Amino acid sequence: MKEYRTVILVSLGAVCLVSMVLASYFMISQYRAKARAELMGEWVESRVAGYSAATVRIGKDGVYWDQHLVSTKYTFDGELLEFTRGGREQRFTFDMDKGTLVHLNGDYKAVFKKSE
Repeated sequence: MKEYRTVILVSLGAVCLVSMVLASYFMISQYRAKARAELMGEWVESRVAGYSAATVRIGKDGVYWDQHLVSTKYTFDGELLEFTRGGREQRFTFDMDKGTLVHLNGDYKAVFKKSE
């Protein structure tokens, strides 16, 4: 009887663990899908004079920098955007809550806001 109870408890624990893993995977997948949808579009550099603001546009066909296609391939994991521009890797961090895209290359961290 004691062995039977142990088997039931272990089985319930395994079911709970699998359920939690699947729920976490689903939540992460949903977040990444929403983040990808939010990332698409044109981003304009903020905190600079309008005439000197850089623009970055992310679309299905690639990444445009100041209206020029610079990469047809990029990776995005829901937070980090990476692509190559002129032979150099470009990295941006995306904050969906703040609505910002921050360029991580170099000492100056350019902040981009989505164009309306």
